[in-house]
Amino acid sequence: MKFLNLKLILSCLLLALLPFSMTSCSSDDNEETVSVEKANIVGTWEVVSTMWSDSEDKTEVTDDYVEALIIIKEDGTGIFDDEPVHWTLEGNKLTVTINGTNIKYDYVITSLTNNTMKILYKTPADEDGYWEQEEMTLTRK
Repeated sequence: MKFLNLKLILSCLLLALLPFSMTSCSSDDNEETVSVEKANIVGTWEVVSTMWSDSEDKTEVTDDYVEALIIIKEDGTGIFDDEPVHWTLEGNKLTVTINGTNIKYDYVITSLTNNTMKILYKTPADEDGYWEQEEMTLTRK
């Protein structure tokens, strides 16, 4: 009788775990990170999602820049959302300057694989300590 109960318990346990053994990760989940260096960011990227948040714990998914193309050329030039730019990379800090202006954006590359890059832009805090940030997820085209 004890053997039958043990067999029943083990069978139920195996049945309960069976669905978990049949799942798999998508190929994106298994993609390895690569080092943040010029050779790995050069190319054409498309913004696929944008997450906005601020110092007051507000967060929202926006469609800002979604489908915008970002072209990063090896010579330090490129195009960000149809604007010609110059760019530099120091560590994981990507600095983008719009041509003919003093407008400069400092992005932090928070994650990089061969096909996906996440960049974060954070505004400086004002005198009240308020700041905003936007994280964009890009995929290689």
